[in-house]
Amino acid sequence: MKQRKKQGARHWTESEGRAGPLPAPGVPAPGVAWRKWLYRLTAAVTAPILLFALVELGLRMFGFGSPMTFFISSPVAGQNMLVENRKFSRTYFPRPLMRIPRSLAFSEAKSAQTLRVFVFGESAAEGDPDPAFGFARILQVLLRERYPGTDIELINTAVTAINSHVIRPIARECSHLSGDVWVVYMGNNEVVGPFGAGTVFGTRGPNLAFIRASIAVKNTRTGQLLHDTLDRLTSRGPQSWTGMEMFLNQQLREDDPRMAGVYSHFRQNLSDIVSFGICSGAKVVVSTVASNLRDCAPFASLHRADMQGARLAQWEAYYQAGIGFENTGKPAKAVAQYQLAAELDGGFADLQFRLGRCEEALGRREEAARCFVRARDLDTLRFRADSRLNDIIRAVASEWHSRGARIADIEKALAGESADGISGQEWFYEHIHLTFPGNYLIARRVAEQVTQALEAAEHAFRVTRPRPDEFPVLGSNLQRGVGAQRRRLAIARKRRRRRTGAWGQNAGDWAFTSRD
Repeated sequence: MKQRKKQGARHWTESEGRAGPLPAPGVPAPGVAWRKWLYRLTAAVTAPILLFALVELGLRMFGFGSPMTFFISSPVAGQNMLVENRKFSRTYFPRPLMRIPRSLAFSEAKSAQTLRVFVFGESAAEGDPDPAFGFARILQVLLRERYPGTDIELINTAVTAINSHVIRPIARECSHLSGDVWVVYMGNNEVVGPFGAGTVFGTRGPNLAFIRASIAVKNTRTGQLLHDTLDRLTSRGPQSWTGMEMFLNQQLREDDPRMAGVYSHFRQNLSDIVSFGICSGAKVVVSTVASNLRDCAPFASLHRADMQGARLAQWEAYYQAGIGFENTGKPAKAVAQYQLAAELDGGFADLQFRLGRCEEALGRREEAARCFVRARDLDTLRFRADSRLNDIIRAVASEWHSRGARIADIEKALAGESADGISGQEWFYEHIHLTFPGNYLIARRVAEQVTQALEAAEHAFRVTRPRPDEFPVLGSNLQRGVGAQRRRLAIARKRRRRRTGAWGQNAGDWAFTSRD
């Protein structure tokens, strides 16, 4: 009898494809354990997803939150148009510090006779202090002259205080909107803007995967609820816009390890933006970013970490002696003292700036230019695109050149048009925001690249005047061009004033100290 039971047990297991004796009582059969773990893992993953979906659906049903896209659909004059989303920046800024895009409206559908141009960037690209006279607006006028009979529809998506982490989602959205030309002028806010290593707007310098995931979550209603709740429970960062003062405790040396992440993120974001544009069929013009070198001293300077004691005292003695000679009109003697200080610590930004001024006074322009560039790059309050960022812009443009990307090297253009080869107050109001001649020169350089790109592609728009080489930027031609375009823009501005009653509301409110 016992023998038959054993044979039966053996027969059962073999019939199931598992030869062997039955498991002991209380021991799960082979394969059951891993199934239980699979069920538990599935439940652990599925349950949160279902809960998230239910919460998200409930919040949408009750009208909580809002879309976080840059454009939203809205009726304008009886037509359904795309307009700016005034809540867009809530994803990136605390509520009291939200940046509002400029008003715009356009139809998603584009006619065959419309040349649609998107401009991407920060406050300099927006046109501060007066966007009506910014380079984007001037570019629109130049392209109208270049392509008479074509509707030049320029959509400026630039917003103050943003950076490439914010511009990338805007560009992805624009890739579905039939743009013919994209112009990218960005880089000044990579350190101080959202997710930058020196920001005050939230998490500083996280890895790129965290940044992308954070943006995706905040675009959901559930993410907005969590974001708002966290803001109410904690008083993170400044609660009012006080300009540069907000960043005084966020200084970064040139060799700070966190700068490697800034450069890496910028390169990836810029490459993605160019990719979005080219894959959408647009002609992409990428621009280097210019800044005031000669007439804008560094905002802050820091010594090397090991500068202390007698070494620091000796440096200070040389530095103060140099200032004394400089202030009494003895630049040669000042240079000698500053160079002695530089041997001890040449990474102090203000020292390099003073060296630049003295070298310029001595007529040594190349050495002066080198010192001014070093002063900007060493500035520990990083409100200006440094040399490394501009090198990245050139490298990315070169990588995509075979696919049609073009570069407008504005940094070199402004230096080349400066009397001493060093950009200064003739082009800038302060550190980065451009005067009318500065904006005009950028617009002409970009217009040249746009025209060449469209002609190289045998674009359908008819061209009658002028040719690309007839966009001069030299001497009296520039001055005549500035005067002519200033008059045209002034006429357009007066017409808009009569229509809207709003004119110059932001005049004088241009410096980063109050806006960017």
